[in-house]
Amino acid sequence: MEHFPDIYDWINKGVIAVDLHKKECQHQMLHNMLLPCLKIKILDGANFGKPEFRERAENFLQRTSPVVFISSPKNQNLPKDWTYEVSTWEQIEAFIMNHNPAHDYNFLITEMVTGTEDSVTGIALSDGKGNMLIEFYKKPYCVNISPIASGFSEPKYMDIAHVKNGYLRIAPKKIGIEDIKELYRFLNCKKGYFEFIKGIKNNSHGIFFMEYQDDPAFTRALKLADSIQENPFQ
Repeated sequence: MEHFPDIYDWINKGVIAVDLHKKECQHQMLHNMLLPCLKIKILDGANFGKPEFRERAENFLQRTSPVVFISSPKNQNLPKDWTYEVSTWEQIEAFIMNHNPAHDYNFLITEMVTGTEDSVTGIALSDGKGNMLIEFYKKPYCVNISPIASGFSEPKYMDIAHVKNGYLRIAPKKIGIEDIKELYRFLNCKKGYFEFIKGIKNNSHGIFFMEYQDDPAFTRALKLADSIQENPFQ
């Protein structure tokens, strides 16, 4: 299958290592930016079996349920895994027991976004000065960010937009202009790398942000956007 260049390829040129334990801080930064974002909690699998591990997990479930529960291996040779519609400690415990030994993993609990027919996941780069590069993965009912964030998304579901100096230079073919306007409204004065999902959270339909990076290597990829002559996914 032909591989089209995507934002993941460009970011990879910076050889960036993301520290998982900064994710909670990232989400706090999204909250401080007044962006609609997902709550998240990270649990070290080395503490599984200790009272505080269960207490932290159950406290999250009491505030937000159901959730998505994700295993993130500390060893990159192990696969990442997740389960949806989690609302009890027993579901969490059963999931972790299938990831033995637990100390090889960190576990993430995050609010769940329900997919709709017009769901979109995506990555946006913004320099905070009206220049943005947005990559979309539009597949009905898909709210999994992994295909686009991992660089293994199917081209037929991909789309791209490039905003330069506040003007839409490259328009996506599959994404409504209202979504572009909303993302621009959220991000045009903010700098960094953002991951987002469009779906339903707590009975509210909209775009929700789930990851933020401020390393300069991310936004340097924007300099390559001018070399895109047309939408490469069409």
